Amino acid sequence: MTESGSRASSRRHDPKNATQAEAVRHELADVLAYLLRLADVLQVDLATALPDKTDLNARRYPIDRSRGHSDRYDAYGN
Repeated sequence: MTESGSRASSRRHDPKNATQAEAVRHELADVLAYLLRLADVLQVDLATALPDKTDLNARRYPIDRSRGHSDRYDAYGN
């Protein structure tokens, strides 16, 4: 199963089921390890990239206009 397929099936897990919770924990660790390796290879500083992207999203999706909607950012007239 691919990482994305594993992640999709993980969304249906029952957090009270210890076996499923452990499987999700392991899957998330796999995804994190892959992300960290990819960032290293591409020389992306995740400590900078995350706040930069968070700020961009805040400008693109103003809470007062976008909460509860799934429109593209250009629908909010930014």
